[in-house]
Amino acid sequence: MGTTYDIVRGISVLKEARAPYASGVYKMLSAEGEVIYVGKAKVLQKRITQYINTEKMPNRLKIMVSLIRHIEFFVTNSEIDALILEAKLIRDIKPKYNVLLKDDKSFPYIAIDTSHPFPRILKYRGGRQKNLELFGPFISSFHLEEVVVLLQKLFLLRTCSDSYFKNRTRPCMLYQIKKCSGPCVGNVDLNRYNDSVKAAMNVLTGSTKSIQAELLKKMEKASLDLEFERAAVLRDEVAALRKISDRISVKGGDCHIFALYQGEGRGCLQFTEIISSRIHDCHNMYFENSIEYSELSSIIINFYKSNIKKIDNIFISSYFEADIEKEFDVLATVLKGVLGKNCKIRPLSEIQDGDLIELVKNNVKNSLALKKGAANELENIEKLRRLLQIPGEVRRIEIYDNSHIFGSSAVGCMVVASQNGFEKAEYRVFKIGSTDSGDDIKMMKEVIKRRFNKDWALPQLIIIDGGITQLNAAYAILQEIGIQTSIIGIAKGKKRNAGEEKIVLIDGSEIKLSKRDSLLFYLQRLRDEAHRFAITTHRKIRDKKFISSEFEEIEFIGEKRKKILQSLYGSPKRMLGMSLNELENIPSFGKGFAKKLYVYLQQKKDI
Repeated sequence: MGTTYDIVRGISVLKEARAPYASGVYKMLSAEGEVIYVGKAKVLQKRITQYINTEKMPNRLKIMVSLIRHIEFFVTNSEIDALILEAKLIRDIKPKYNVLLKDDKSFPYIAIDTSHPFPRILKYRGGRQKNLELFGPFISSFHLEEVVVLLQKLFLLRTCSDSYFKNRTRPCMLYQIKKCSGPCVGNVDLNRYNDSVKAAMNVLTGSTKSIQAELLKKMEKASLDLEFERAAVLRDEVAALRKISDRISVKGGDCHIFALYQGEGRGCLQFTEIISSRIHDCHNMYFENSIEYSELSSIIINFYKSNIKKIDNIFISSYFEADIEKEFDVLATVLKGVLGKNCKIRPLSEIQDGDLIELVKNNVKNSLALKKGAANELENIEKLRRLLQIPGEVRRIEIYDNSHIFGSSAVGCMVVASQNGFEKAEYRVFKIGSTDSGDDIKMMKEVIKRRFNKDWALPQLIIIDGGITQLNAAYAILQEIGIQTSIIGIAKGKKRNAGEEKIVLIDGSEIKLSKRDSLLFYLQRLRDEAHRFAITTHRKIRDKKFISSEFEEIEFIGEKRKKILQSLYGSPKRMLGMSLNELENIPSFGKGFAKKLYVYLQQKKDI
C-alpha cells in the first residue's frame, strides 16, 4: 500500500484534535502509525492551530500535514520539561519531518608532515593521521591560505610532495622567489631546517613572543651596523609574524557560537568553539529543509548531548533572533542539566568583536553555498531510481572496482555514495591474497562475498565497473548469499571514450544515455571515484611492498629506517658509494648502526 497524501484530510485531523491548553509535546502520526513529526509548545492548543493555515508554509510542512492521520499529546509540568522531552523523542525516534542534521567536520587545517626527514607544510582537511601535526581548524580558507604563504616566507619550509622532492636535481621556482630553502638539493642542512620547522610549529600554537623578540633584536643590530637592507627584511618578517598572530587568534573570551543561515529551502548551522582567543573546534551541520525557531532549541540540546563541551557563554545567530531570544532562559535551564553547569545564552550581536561577527556570518553563508552543489545529488539519484525502477528511497549506493598489475598487489575497493555525496568514511578495501588475483571475475566474486558477509548497512543499488561478465559474477554471489538489491554494470564503449558508456542490466539489456544527460555525468563521477580509490589504494600497497622488498636482504634494518632510506635514496644501490661520515649524519642513525650498514655496503660493493 503506497503513501497517501491528502492535505484536506490532514487539516481536518488538526481541527478535530483536542489539544490541551497547557505546555507539552505532540506527536504527528501517519496512516501506518509512523511518527512523522515531534514538536513542543508552551501552549499545545495554540501551536496545533498554527498548522491549519498551510498557505505560507514551506513545502516540507505542507507535505507533512497531508500525511497526518492522528495526533498524540503529552502534557508536561513546564515548558522546560517539554523541551527536554521533545529533544529526547527526536533523538530516539528520528521522525522523517523533523530536521535531522548531517555533521560535517571538514574544516581546513595547516599540517606539518613529519614522516620525511625534511618535513613539509600543507593545507589539509580530514581526520587525524599518523605523522601529521595539525594546527587549526581555520574558520576561513582565505585566512589559512594567507597563513601558509606567510609561514613559507618566514621559515622557507617546503610544500612539495615526497616524490617530487626525491627527483629534484635543482631547486624549483619557490626557492628562486625565497619561499623555500631548497632542502631537496642540499641547500640547507637537516638541523637548521628542523629548527625552522619547530619555530613554525611554535608560531602556529601561538608562541610568538620569543621569536618576535629575537627578530627585533637582530633588526636593531642591523640598523646600528648600517645594514639597512637587512634591517628592512627583518622588519617585514616581524610584520608577517604579527599578521600570522592576528590570523590565528580572535578577540573575546571563551565561548560557543551557533550561527544559522537558510536559503532556498536548505540551511546550515555552524558551531564554533573559541578557547583562549583561538578557534578550537568547528562543525558544519547541514539540513535539507528550512527550520522554524521553535526547532532550533532541541537541535542545540541534542548537539550537546552528542558533544559534551562545557562553556560559560553561548551566542546564537539566526534569522529569527527576536523569537528565539524568548526561549534563551528555558534553553539555558535545560542545558544546565545536560552540561552540569550554568551557562549564559545571548544573541551573537552582543559579542564585542565586530570582525568576529562578520567572519562567522560570512562563513556559514559560504559553507551553505558550497554545500548546495550537493543538491544535484538528490535529483540524480531520483532520476536513476526511476530509470531502474528501484522501489522505495535510494539512500546508499555502492560502487566496486578492482586494481592490480599482472595479479600483483591486487585490491578490490568499495566506494559509497548517498544523497549527501561520497561517504568517504564508508569506503572499504579488500586485499586479494588468492593465487588467482589476476582473474578479474574471481576477484569480483571474492570482494562481493567478503563484503556481504559483513554486518554493514545494505545498499539499495550496486554499481559494478564492467560489463555483463563482471555483472553476472557479482549477481551470482548475491543470489548465493540471499541478498536482494538492484545491481547494474557500467560498461565503456568500443573506443573506451567518455560519453560512450552504457548501463548494463542483469538481463543482458543495455541503456544508452545522451552524452549531455546529467545522469550520465553522475554515473561517470561514481565510476571515476571508484577507479581513483582503487588505483591510489593499489599504489600505496605496491609502494609499501616495494620499500620492503628493496631492503629485504638487509635484515638488521627496521621499518622506520627503511622508510627514511627509501625517501632519501630510493634504492640500496644508490648508497654504495657513501662514506661512513655520511651514513652517521642520516636521521635516526647512530654511529654503531651506521658502521654496521657501512660494512654491509662495502661488502656489496666488492661483489
